[in-house]
Amino acid sequence: MSARDDAFRPLPPGPHRALVIALAIAAGASLGALAALLATPADRPFFESRLAWTGDAPEVREWPGTPRAGESARLEGGALVVRAPRAGRARDLASAMMARRTAGL
Repeated sequence: MSARDDAFRPLPPGPHRALVIALAIAAGASLGALAALLATPADRPFFESRLAWTGDAPEVREWPGTPRAGESARLEGGALVVRAPRAGRARDLASAMMARRTAGL
């Protein structure tokens, strides 16, 4: 038995080699994106929700509850911009603030 018998033999050129390379690239990109999301602090706002808004910026009493870490609301060019770590939370906050404003609460 020689050292050549134990040596790594690369895949021969062909459709299997291209498939293996494509899968390796896709897996690496997916794992990199997942690692970036998991390594980012939870209080960092990722998502924004915008609604047409008239009047002043929302007051503290117009929030549906105490703002969580990473949540904020501001006026930008006649639109209410709500930021939150999760997209669903940003949408829910914006619609709840609008509902409270129109209800006069």
